[in-house]
Amino acid sequence: FRRVLFRSGRLRRCSEEEAQMLTKRLGGQIQQEIDDQTDLIVIGKGETAERYRVNSPQFDQKSVRIVMEDDFFGLIVAGDA
Repeated sequence: FRRVLFRSGRLRRCSEEEAQMLTKRLGGQIQQEIDDQTDLIVIGKGETAERYRVNSPQFDQKSVRIVMEDDFFGLIVAGDA
């Protein structure tokens, strides 16, 4: 992934700032808003993927992967980051 948006609600493993630093260290860019460049949205406790699919017209234009916190860290461990 290249461009990542964190909509954490709340992360359990680390702070959102730490997750953003890790993303940057792995070559990713942090985004503040969803746009046609967004590759990945990481959501934490209290957030749902459906909220972003319904409220974001960008999903009609591009496939954006939405993952929970654990899946995000799984991508990093697997080397898919």
